[in-house]
Amino acid sequence: MKQYIGTKIVKAKPMTRGEYNKFRGWTIPNDENPADEGYLVEYSDGYISWSPVKQFEDAYKQCDNMTFGLAVEALKKGFRVARKGWNG
Repeated sequence: MKQYIGTKIVKAKPMTRGEYNKFRGWTIPNDENPADEGYLVEYSDGYISWSPVKQFEDAYKQCDNMTFGLAVEALKKGFRVARKGWNG
């Protein structure tokens, strides 16, 4: 299998697996821990999912204090980027 690296800008908020299942109106399966920490994730096309905390934090960084490289990727995706303090 080939390796890939991706860049996405998503909206997210902390949410346990149990809270996510309640949000969706689902009954949590017996083999899942409702206390698992994670994030509710909303993608640019409106798709919503849940991600475990480790996988989410390995893949995403907050947009405040982003590196130059992340700022360039955001610009490529059509987002506005500004540095606090620019232009007075």
